[in-house]
Amino acid sequence: MPDHAVEFRHVVKRFGQTKVVQDLNLSVPQGRLVTMIGPSGCGKTTTLKMVNRLIDPSEGDILVDGASVRQQNPVELRRNIGYVIQHIGLFPHMTIEENITLVPRLKGEKKRNLLGKTEELLDLVGLDPSIYRHRFPRELSGGQQQRIGVARALAADPNLVLMDEPFSALDPISREQLQDELVKLQLAVKKTILFVTHDMDEALKIADQIVLMKNGVMVQNDSPDQLLRHPKDEFVREFVGEKRFSSVGRTLNVQDVLTSAVTIAANRGLAEAIVVMRRRKVNGLIITGSAGEYLGVLGVNEIYENYGDELSHVSDVMSKNAPTATLNTDLPTVLMLLEQEGRGYIPILDERERLVGVVTRASVISAMAPPLINEVKADEPVMANVSGKLE
Repeated sequence: MPDHAVEFRHVVKRFGQTKVVQDLNLSVPQGRLVTMIGPSGCGKTTTLKMVNRLIDPSEGDILVDGASVRQQNPVELRRNIGYVIQHIGLFPHMTIEENITLVPRLKGEKKRNLLGKTEELLDLVGLDPSIYRHRFPRELSGGQQQRIGVARALAADPNLVLMDEPFSALDPISREQLQDELVKLQLAVKKTILFVTHDMDEALKIADQIVLMKNGVMVQNDSPDQLLRHPKDEFVREFVGEKRFSSVGRTLNVQDVLTSAVTIAANRGLAEAIVVMRRRKVNGLIITGSAGEYLGVLGVNEIYENYGDELSHVSDVMSKNAPTATLNTDLPTVLMLLEQEGRGYIPILDERERLVGVVTRASVISAMAPPLINEVKADEPVMANVSGKLE
């Protein structure tokens, strides 16, 4: 088998006088999941459709497993390439089993092999064969139908699978689940997958290699990490997200990664502390005095061990020995303290021992790549006012 599953050699596609794809030269190694991404009209879907000759190139050639697609019968070519599209395209009058086994049946595969293949593929995409095999597409959710679309694409055991924005019509939860499943599936089946998307976060999540296009031209072809670290030009920087990894290449300090903290006054009770932690969805509180001075920290363990004493205040059970840092502490030291402490945050104090905020794992990640990471609150104390008046 050739080293490359797909090769584009000086491929050009014109519609009228417009060049939709311009002199594309690209090699896709065997077993890679390659995403093609770019703004609307950049030529990514046209490029994908030229691989299985839904569209023929105007110039140049495309090789699949070393053989030119121009020299192959389009119908036979398509039967040997898996294809998954945004709107799935399941046949509504066929059962799930009939949909999955359509191509193997067209290729003359024996019926006794089809039942086992259906069960194997349904298991592979996370659907119970005993429940779903005899159902019809209308009885499935959008996410389940898309899983069937993936199973059908794999049914003829193709070396190459084309996926044209397959998850974009799904709700965000289903979409993220299927992205996770695709990554796991690729590890299991080791197919070559060409995946078209308009979503950079999706591309970064699933891809081994990203091809970024603009106006029919391949602007950059790189691994996700290299694309983030070394965008080729301003277009790439803007498309990836100009603030992604904005701090890479310079030294972060504590001020860069500082975030706010949930505080509670020293005279509050343990039941009040639980309410604050539950309402603010944090696993720790910082105790401060009337002038904002730092007194200690309070976590689940301290509350659990002392909750039976109704006369206890948070100041009675707080930990006074938790590590702290200042704005002048170097960040590697703070990160080391984070790992050693285990609470998930380090209080940051000024020169008068007053609390100015905290550093958390999430705040460090957010400072490195703000658009990539949703703000995480579960282990981040958030600021209440220092008088102890609960919000």
